[in-house]
Formats: sequence, structure tokens, C-alpha cells
Amino acid sequence: MKQEQTLGTYESSTYGKELFVAPAKGTKTTTLIGNILGVMPWQENGGIVDKPENLHIISFDASAIGGVYEFLTEYCGAHKDIAKVHIENLQEAAKKAFASRTDYDPQFLATLYDTIHKCQDRTTKSGTHVIMFSSLTMAAKAILRSISGPAFLAQGSQMKKSPMDFNKWNFLKQVLSELQWSVQQDNYHTIWEGHLGEKLSKETDGTGQPKVFDTVQIDGNTAKTLPAQVERVWEIKRSPMKWPDPKTKKPTKVALTSFNPNPIFDFGEVQTGRSVTTRLSNDEPCLTNAFHNLGLKIGQWEGK
Repeated sequence: MKQEQTLGTYESSTYGKELFVAPAKGTKTTTLIGNILGVMPWQENGGIVDKPENLHIISFDASAIGGVYEFLTEYCGAHKDIAKVHIENLQEAAKKAFASRTDYDPQFLATLYDTIHKCQDRTTKSGTHVIMFSSLTMAAKAILRSISGPAFLAQGSQMKKSPMDFNKWNFLKQVLSELQWSVQQDNYHTIWEGHLGEKLSKETDGTGQPKVFDTVQIDGNTAKTLPAQVERVWEIKRSPMKWPDPKTKKPTKVALTSFNPNPIFDFGEVQTGRSVTTRLSNDEPCLTNAFHNLGLKIGQWEGK
């Protein structure tokens, strides 16, 4: 009989369910891959995974991954074994979703789930695994298009009305929530990469204008609920400074990057900062050390 847990005996999962956000084209993907592998120049305690092939990336934008291998090996000194990272490229599937002429086209979601299950099958092997979505924003847009169908166009190719209605918005919210919970398991780390966007609030400022707040760039109310269903929301920060070469002390071509686990965002239904106030600073340069301080499992692959 399983012993009932109390507040004093309760233990959380050692696998993170984390959402990382930054502005578009802000080197999110490179920064996350480099940190997960532990190959950024300032990382001294290895990576989160125990070997490169235990990082599984589901990508919806091929250009986001392009050049990452060369950057990490040539500028960060990463071992060439990082080429063994698994990448599932769903860019073509996303393109087909945007070109679909029917409502509720199930093809993209079916392809996405097949890919997720393929990655999850690989995580059953021994080791410390990470499944990374690059990016949640692009996946959500393709799912939205699959549900909405094509826009209604009037004469002159101007939109007559939105193809979305109340039922479709609720369906989108349900689909994305089910997707999120099916991906976030307790035998690997889940890394969601998202774009940071701005939305107008119903509240107004001193001049009577709507307040602008930062949020994850996903259409509809799902932008509020998805962050509530992860362990933490992190902001990826890029410094204009370059990492100094340890020997010559001259700046290299690698920009200093870090993670803020307590950003000031307004997602409407969730405030950021859960479980981090006493364990992390607001400027964490190494994701491996941050995961260690949170009690999460790390493999410490040394790929340099």
C-alpha cells in the first residue's frame, strides 16, 4: 500500500516542464541547444543530457536549426558528436497545414503526434533525455490553421471575415492543452521554446490608453493557459557583451546569454516565479547549474 504523502515528505518530479521565451530571432534555439549540451564557453559542469543523442528536437522552422552545429563546434569548441542530436523537421508538414483548403484538417496534428511518439519511444532508453519544441509558437499557429481552415475572401482578395468562431477557439484551447499534457511526462525533460509578444490589456494607463504587456505569442486564450501548465517560465536574455577568451582575454564571437526564471510577465491567469525565489537568481548563465539547484536530473555530458 502506497504511503500517503504529506507536505514534509512530498517530492516533486526530477524532470522539468519548462517554457523559455524571447523575442523573435533572438538566438533562442542556439542558446537552448548549447546549454542543454553544456557546450557554451562558460559552462563548466557539462550538459543536462548525458549524451547528444538524448536530445530530441521537434522543429517547425528549418532555418532556426541551420548554422547551430557550425556555431557550437567552431565558436564554442563543442565536440563534433553534437551532430548526433536527433532533429525531427516538421516544416513541410506545417506548410501543408497552412495550404489546406478544409476546416478541421487532421493531417498536421496526426503527423505531430506520430513524431512525438517517436521521440518518446527513444526516451525509454537509459540516460537523461530532453524533448525540445522549437517552437511552441509555430506549432500552435499550424494547429490553429488546421482548425480554422482558409480565410474567407471577398472580391479584391480582402478578408471578409475570420474563419474562427467561438466553438473553434474553444476547440483550439482544448487541443493545445491535451497536446501539452501528452508531451510533458516524468521520464524526460520537456523544453518548450516560444516567442515573446505584446498584447493590449483591458486595463488602461494614466493617459487612458490600454496597457501593453508581454506574453507568449500564441493566439487566443491559450496564451494564458499554456504557461500555467509548466513548472516555470524563463526569459532568455542576450547581452551585447561578448564572452572573453580565457587565454587572450579578448572578446570572442559568442555573445553572453543567460536565463531569468522570474521575469515580469502578465499571462492573465498565471504569474511567473514558482519554486525559484530561494534557489535561483534572476540571471542564470548556465542551465545545467540551474537545473541542479532545482533538484532536477542532469546527465552532465562533457562535450568540449
